[in-house]
Amino acid sequence: MSIGIFSNSGNDVRLLKDQLDLNGTAKVLTGTDDPRSVAKNAPQGSIYLQTGATGGKVFKKRDDGSSTNWSEVGSGAGGINYILNPDAEAGTTGWATYADTAAATPVDGTGGSPTVTFTTSSSSPLRGNNSFLITKDAANRQGEGASYAFSIDTADRASVMAIEFDYAVASGTFAAGDSSDIRVFVYDVTNSQLITPVATTIQSNTQSKFKGLFQTNSNSSSYRLILHVATTSASAYTFKIDNVRVGPQAVTYGAAVTDWQTFTPAWTASTTDPTIGNGTITGAWRRVGDSVEILGYILWGSTTTNGSGAHYFGFPSGVVMDTSKLVGATAQNNTLGWATYHNSGAAVLPMSVVWDTTTRVSFNVWQNSSAIAVQGQLSDASGGSTNDELFWSIKFPVVGWSSGVQISNDAETRIVAARYTSNAGQSIPSATVTIVDFEDRDFDTHGLVTTGASWKFTAGITGYYRVTARVGWSTMSTTNNYNAYIYKNNALYSRVAASGDNPIILIADTVSMVPGDFIDIRTDQDTGGSVSLSSTSTDLSVDVSRIAGPTAIAANELVAAQYKRTTAQSLPNAADTIFQPDTKDFDTHSAVTTGASWRFTAPVAGRYQVTYSMGFAANATGIRYAFVRKNGTGFGGATSAVPVTGADTFISGSCIVTMVPGDYVDLNVYQSSGGSLNTALASGLADAMITIQKVGF
Repeated sequence: MSIGIFSNSGNDVRLLKDQLDLNGTAKVLTGTDDPRSVAKNAPQGSIYLQTGATGGKVFKKRDDGSSTNWSEVGSGAGGINYILNPDAEAGTTGWATYADTAAATPVDGTGGSPTVTFTTSSSSPLRGNNSFLITKDAANRQGEGASYAFSIDTADRASVMAIEFDYAVASGTFAAGDSSDIRVFVYDVTNSQLITPVATTIQSNTQSKFKGLFQTNSNSSSYRLILHVATTSASAYTFKIDNVRVGPQAVTYGAAVTDWQTFTPAWTASTTDPTIGNGTITGAWRRVGDSVEILGYILWGSTTTNGSGAHYFGFPSGVVMDTSKLVGATAQNNTLGWATYHNSGAAVLPMSVVWDTTTRVSFNVWQNSSAIAVQGQLSDASGGSTNDELFWSIKFPVVGWSSGVQISNDAETRIVAARYTSNAGQSIPSATVTIVDFEDRDFDTHGLVTTGASWKFTAGITGYYRVTARVGWSTMSTTNNYNAYIYKNNALYSRVAASGDNPIILIADTVSMVPGDFIDIRTDQDTGGSVSLSSTSTDLSVDVSRIAGPTAIAANELVAAQYKRTTAQSLPNAADTIFQPDTKDFDTHSAVTTGASWRFTAPVAGRYQVTYSMGFAANATGIRYAFVRKNGTGFGGATSAVPVTGADTFISGSCIVTMVPGDYVDLNVYQSSGGSLNTALASGLADAMITIQKVGF
């Protein structure tokens, strides 16, 4: 094979060798072979031009000497792909099958005697001439899979890396979603550490693209990509992959523009604060880059009072004006927007909105009129009367906000959550702190839980994790002690003791963890004999979720609702009753149906955090409990309490519920006082509240 070079005149063609030696430091080679499978001798940095039927590709040498360590130029972000055989065009070079211990997570992705095969196929390839094919027979092959060892550059240590590949279920029965038959992992060879990527499951059982992220360690360059058979399914299937990439993630930046959210502006005055009475005050806001846009509205009612002094209107919680970005920033002089005042019996009066402090604005009246007699700041003297209206619209920069944010698929905002229950009635010996085996998985986004006698949740991502568990007992005596514990890395982290004869112990805490740290739930009792835990799954559950910060405000819309009870609800005796909050704090998607059939209906698919607190009026008879229902069936978040004489009884609980559009949740409450019993109120404040929010992005 030769290379042709044309002269400047265009009339002369010269044929050169199939190798050009560039001063001994690099070479330009050409040929029909794929250098990732057929070793080519060349210095680091050399270029290989592939020709022939499968050619048209350019490769770069990543080391010196004769080897297959070539990477395709132009593949992946920035041309970097650490998978040197990504597309099956060079056979299965670099890939290997393995058989680890039969478990939902791999040990190290190597060795053993696997039955699962990893081959290439030219039948309907996803790209090019071939695709990889993982073939599993009709038997339980949990713990087997395929892996690829790779090395990263020093510059990519302690960095977020992307995993991508095209895939399709070619044949057979394959389960996708949270219980995906195949899951993706990375093994740090240097540190002997399994890494769970952000996104580990196969989400489609047809054809799609996998995208995940993982964090490399600062002291390691050696890793292994693992495709792991995670379930005990005995179904046969073939799983096709192509265009596999592991490399630096591509970061995209854009302006943050959120959906509008409602809030209630604080209405104050310099001397005496106004009161809205039977009038209306409402607001809405959204983020646009480094600034906030705010809309406000007041309708005066017959009992609305104007207070005394100059009027001020506050911002949403956490919004602080960045006056350093304002031009000619002087309080009472810098206009932030406009306002109009409509007197029910007169014309519309225009006003300007100016900043008073970094957390509130005031209004300047532009003219005198018969309706508003005072020129200057809007005040009690210029305030409204029944059916008068005030509208305002403002925009200003906010402290800590930037005009550009990292787009959601490049930020660490994906859900990390797990929920497990138990109905096994586990026996707990006396005076022995015992790990609770929550053996039944509801969901586990990253396959982080090991069930059995050594049950544990192992962190795959650094962060703060919220841990909530309910330890319910089959029986409980008032003369003995019962405890529930959270342990971190086999060391006691927190403890809650049972009170009275309440058969369910609720324990919750926030735990800081790095990859490899683990937590478990333990319990004990001192009756002198063994006592069984409850065999009801709503009494015995654990929820673990990573708390995600607002890394990417543009990631997705907020879905949240909060309702409270401001009047007492009468609860019948010895009957499950739907809790009926009567006052809305917020409801971003109008997802709540109020009344006797109160419920929150999911507007979009996702996982929702349901948190509640309940107060029952004082009565020392019977028991009180509450639990979350999904689609009319008991789900979780159960907690109970035994009342005491002369005091209200309070309970609270939380759980994470997976829902698709149309699924709904409600809160079921119960009391056995012997007659009707009201929810408790203190000084007119709500002692009963439910909050529902979609978690993650």
